[in-house]
Amino acid sequence: MTQILDCPSTLGMLNTNAIAGATYVIIPVQLEMKAISGSAELIEWCITIADELQLDPKSTILGFVPSMYDEKGAMHRQYLEHLPEIAENLQVKLYPKRMLEKS
Repeated sequence: MTQILDCPSTLGMLNTNAIAGATYVIIPVQLEMKAISGSAELIEWCITIADELQLDPKSTILGFVPSMYDEKGAMHRQYLEHLPEIAENLQVKLYPKRMLEKS
């Protein structure tokens, strides 16, 4: 059975409980600079919380999913172009590949 826990972007007790109960983590990334840098911090937070909670096994971070994309926006297209490099630097995957191949 698959369950999806959609959590707010605040890093409170709800998110901590979600990490504790999650097998996998997918991080939606709004195509704005502040959101992209915040997503990198979220990955660090997930790792830190898993260590603090001594989770075994730890939740696997599957990767980023671009959200709120507007192909008419030049900045969105530019951030989408750079997102694969950012994901690679953070050692996470980027989904969906089909969307990225179109741009």
